[in-house]
Amino acid sequence: MNRFQFITSKIRNQWYKLIPPPEIPDNPRASDVYFVDWFRSGNIWLRAIFYKLITKKDIDFDNLQEILPDIHVSKHLPDTNFYPFPRIIKSHSPYNKHYHRVVYLVRNPRSSIISFYFYFKEGRGKDVGSISQFLRGENGIISWCQHVRGWKNKYQVLIKFEDLKKNTKKEVTKILDFLDINLTDQEIDAAISSASFKHLKELEQKSKIWKNQHKFQANFSSLRKGSVYEWRTILNKEDLNFINQQLIKYKIYEWIR
Repeated sequence: MNRFQFITSKIRNQWYKLIPPPEIPDNPRASDVYFVDWFRSGNIWLRAIFYKLITKKDIDFDNLQEILPDIHVSKHLPDTNFYPFPRIIKSHSPYNKHYHRVVYLVRNPRSSIISFYFYFKEGRGKDVGSISQFLRGENGIISWCQHVRGWKNKYQVLIKFEDLKKNTKKEVTKILDFLDINLTDQEIDAAISSASFKHLKELEQKSKIWKNQHKFQANFSSLRKGSVYEWRTILNKEDLNFINQQLIKYKIYEWIR
């Protein structure tokens, strides 16, 4: 490398430091907490619960970006303060070393992939082929495995969707303990009650900005079913074997069935 190349390289390296990394806020805070998942793993549901805990009001989908922002909607996040809560940010980012405080949500990949399939097919009106084709494609099991493998043991709190369904209060309390926030049982119960799937679907249908932002088809609900075992009636033996093969390949043994 000659002197000119060396100087150019130094300038370029300094310039790169001025560019925010991908999926990082333009205005990051050391206290930021990220709710990270692959896709279709309960992030909206969990944010609805925390919306109520923070604001004492039912979730307003059109105001969600102001309270619990989505990094994929905008990197310039609102400079709001909801003491004692930190700013909570939703993200689907693969492992990101700039995320220092992470609540990682994970769901049975069979369920996540089915939900993602119908998100594209019914929510966006996309031609995504059959479920068998979809789960073998770029948004299928390999993508799920890479995301989960990348975040393995790099989070502060792990929340499984199935556990959140089984004992919502216990899982929400785990997050509150991590945040060092003490709330009454009544406050937690009220937040969970306000985030029932039926109620959230009703509130979502009233939204305008949210639905336009996500380009949903008419009457589509992003929450869909929240099912745990729907995959048993949708995926065939070959699909299940293919999923298990990828789980073994990526050494994510706990989800093998």
